[in-house]
Amino acid sequence: MKTLVLIAAIFVFVGCECSKTDPKTGSGTQTLNSTSTADPSAAASADSIGAFTVTVPKSGVVGPNVRAEWTTEGHAEGTIYDYLIGKNADCSEIAYQGSDLPVNKIALSLGKGTYYLCVTAKKDGASRKAENTPYKFDVELES
Repeated sequence: MKTLVLIAAIFVFVGCECSKTDPKTGSGTQTLNSTSTADPSAAASADSIGAFTVTVPKSGVVGPNVRAEWTTEGHAEGTIYDYLIGKNADCSEIAYQGSDLPVNKIALSLGKGTYYLCVTAKKDGASRKAENTPYKFDVELES
């Protein structure tokens, strides 16, 4: 038992390079080093952007002019936003997109259909998606 503890202690002291699947892409490997001297505040910086949600538009909105908004409580001055409006649930079939917006609202002209709004807040290299991303809504046109 003492030998096992000693080996474990040496392993931790010397450092370990481990591999795992990259969480962003789901493929490949990412190297982790337990002896890293990275700034511990960098990992917590993503938490510096408060949780937020998309609040408008409500489903069944009458278009073609559509307004979208999201909350900003807990977001420091200088937070910017990227958005995608997609025709599918992962927002990969893009109808509209915008980057680095300093405001929490957009106005668009959309045709009849189902859309998904994906919003990401960014500040100082950190980012956070809206809690309810993708936000599904339907657009109806006036008769």
